[in-house]
Amino acid sequence: MRPSHLLEFLEASYALEMDELTWLNRVVAAMKAVWGLPGWAFGTVYDASDVTHLRPSLITMNGAAAEVSGLLAQGATLLTPDYVERRFRRTLTFWARQGINPELAVIFEQLKQAGAPDLFVVNGCEPAGIGCALAVSADKDQGPSRAELSIYHQMAHHVAAALRFRRRLAATGDRKPDALAGAEAVFDRRGQLVHAEGPAKLRQAQNGLREALGRYEAARSRRRGTDPVISLERHRPLVDARWTLVETYQQGGVRYVVARENRPALRGLAALSERERQVVVYLALGRSTKEIAYALGISDSTVRVLLARAATRLRARNRQQLVRLATRHALPELTGTNEPH
Repeated sequence: MRPSHLLEFLEASYALEMDELTWLNRVVAAMKAVWGLPGWAFGTVYDASDVTHLRPSLITMNGAAAEVSGLLAQGATLLTPDYVERRFRRTLTFWARQGINPELAVIFEQLKQAGAPDLFVVNGCEPAGIGCALAVSADKDQGPSRAELSIYHQMAHHVAAALRFRRRLAATGDRKPDALAGAEAVFDRRGQLVHAEGPAKLRQAQNGLREALGRYEAARSRRRGTDPVISLERHRPLVDARWTLVETYQQGGVRYVVARENRPALRGLAALSERERQVVVYLALGRSTKEIAYALGISDSTVRVLLARAATRLRARNRQQLVRLATRHALPELTGTNEPH
């Protein structure tokens, strides 16, 4: 791994001015730079809401022979529902060859001839099943250490949040979406709050956003001595389980950092509050307490309190029962265990 490229990865993930294909190309290139080993890479934006059929909407290659794209597209049609659920819906990183069916094994033998004994995948997926997978060709002997794996998990959370942000901005229908329009908080280049609406008008929320802004700016600093691993840890995909911070340049090159509502879309569990629902659904998807805290931009202790409160409201006697209830009511299309394989 080359941590020095983590800031480049963050910048690529939250680049708003690009169309989706250009954006995906840039994110794949940044992922490959972080990986830091020879080989090729690819990325796909996909819909796995129906686990019986993974639907890639976009595939891009970096450094691979032309036939590889066809092999990957063919392989996507051979994925079993169990594989789609366990890998694309429940797992932040995985080795693609593990757990494949015999039909897919033939594809992987052909990929091996094309320079990919296996694929290491960083997977940013929404609870609803829309996601972006970034893969590099590799051998398991080149696999990341435990500490590096934690960094790749954080990268996956950022990819998911960035794709969600882009989709929501595109849903406005504007030919050139304006990040300022609809922003609940706007900071100028000096870090001064120049606009606030909705929940961002509350003093406590503004204090939290200012703290997050400091971490955001540090995460994008290229000054000597800046530790990109620490910057990535401090800069979370969400602030207070609600906002994502992104920068935008307006007419004349004037820079702003905006905070827009970017919570994941969730279903069911009407008895729970929004935050309780968030942590319970992420738990049901196999996320650890630490990973939930990182994805939502809240503390580990807050996650534990929310889980305990949710269990009480749903009358779940233990965490396993809480996961079963959450899966049944919020993720009914998923049937397997929440433990990644």
